[in-house]
Amino acid sequence: MVNKKDLLTYQIQYLSRILRRNADKETLTYGLTVEQGRTILYLYWHKNEVIHLTDLQKEFKLRKSSLTSLINNLEKNGYVVRIVEDSDQRQKRLKLTNLGMEKVQKLLKIFDDEESTVRNSLTNEEANELNRLLSKIMIAIENL
Repeated sequence: MVNKKDLLTYQIQYLSRILRRNADKETLTYGLTVEQGRTILYLYWHKNEVIHLTDLQKEFKLRKSSLTSLINNLEKNGYVVRIVEDSDQRQKRLKLTNLGMEKVQKLLKIFDDEESTVRNSLTNEEANELNRLLSKIMIAIENL
């Protein structure tokens, strides 16, 4: 019998749960979930682009219903607004509000600290190799 801790999929899922739990603990201090925080940061990083729900759906690999709920909550709490496109009334682009922008610096620190913790546990060579290997796995899994 294979030890579950020797399974790559177990290790990846376990690591994902730990990272999520830690990030959730931090983002909740600002009244946000991890998904809300990552969404706010995505909108910040792409603030000079037109972003629609479909862009977020592709980026985060979420079901439309889950994404709609997430955006509804961000909108209800005043972090994002939906702006109807002049060219297509069905299309709504998303934009951070001033309140959403206020959260950005706090969120950047949370996710930068998380990244630093992971990178500091590896040499630069190991981090580059891990990044290469994880990218290879993600490509394989996305195409299933």
